[in-house]
Amino acid sequence: NLDSTLVELLNWSSTSLRRSQAEPKDIKLIEAIDHLCLFLKSQFENKNLQILTDIPSDLSVFADPDHLNIIVRNLLNNAIKFSHNEGKIVLSASQENDQIRLKIQDYGIGISTEKMKNFFETIQTPNLGTAGEKGTGFGLVLVNDLIQQNNGHITLKSKLGEGSTFILSLPKSKELQQTSVLVTS
Repeated sequence: NLDSTLVELLNWSSTSLRRSQAEPKDIKLIEAIDHLCLFLKSQFENKNLQILTDIPSDLSVFADPDHLNIIVRNLLNNAIKFSHNEGKIVLSASQENDQIRLKIQDYGIGISTEKMKNFFETIQTPNLGTAGEKGTGFGLVLVNDLIQQNNGHITLKSKLGEGSTFILSLPKSKELQQTSVLVTS
C-alpha cells in the first residue's frame, strides 16, 4: 500500500511539475552539488561509496533551483542505486561555450544498448538496484522534461557491467554570460 501510494504521489507531482514554468536563476553549481551530497550522505555511507567532485567554484548555471535539485538528486540516486558497494561516483563540470556540462559517472552495473533506446521519453520498467533498491521507472522522463524546461539537454553513455555517465548541459549563468561578453568585446 505504501509503495502504491508513493507511486501515485510521484505521478501526481510529475504531472504538476510538467505544468509548472521554470523560474531560472543564477546558481553556483558546486554549492548545489555540495548541498545534495550532504542530503544523500547516509545513502553514500550505506554502500561505502566514494564521492569525487571536480567542479570549479566559479561555474554557475541559469536554471530553476527546484528543478536543478530534482534533476541532480534523481541522477545521484540512480548512481547510488546502481553502484556496487565500495564503488565510486564522480561528479565533474566544465564550461563549453554558453553551456555548463555536469557529468555524473558511476562504475556500477551499466545499461544495455537496447534499454537505452527511448530512455528519456518512455517510462521504464523499474530495475532493482545492487542492494535491492526499488524505483518507479519514470524518474528519467521527469528529469528530461525538467532539463528541457530549463533550455538544457541530457545524454547518456553506458556500457553493461562498467557503469553509466549522464551528461547534463544547462545554460551558464547570466553573470558568466555577461563576463564572456566583456572579455570578448
